[in-house]
Amino acid sequence: MVKIGSALNLIKEHQNYFDLKNELGEFNELQQKARVELDNRRKIYLRRYNNLLKENLTKSNLENFIKLLAMLKSDVDENLNRYNL
Repeated sequence: MVKIGSALNLIKEHQNYFDLKNELGEFNELQQKARVELDNRRKIYLRRYNNLLKENLTKSNLENFIKLLAMLKSDVDENLNRYNL
């Protein structure tokens, strides 16, 4: 998101010198898609996390709970790295 925002700022700064209307539209669209994707991911993670919190922990399901939590963390980390957040 930061890189897209930086690109948008550069395009806006140089809009008067070059015809960058198409590029501006493309980057605005890309920024919107990225925001929607991040919002969807955030909702998925929150739903999964809230579902994990609803589970009653016992000795028998504690190991499964830890595995699910580790999988969720791994998925979050992967997406953070993908979007350079």
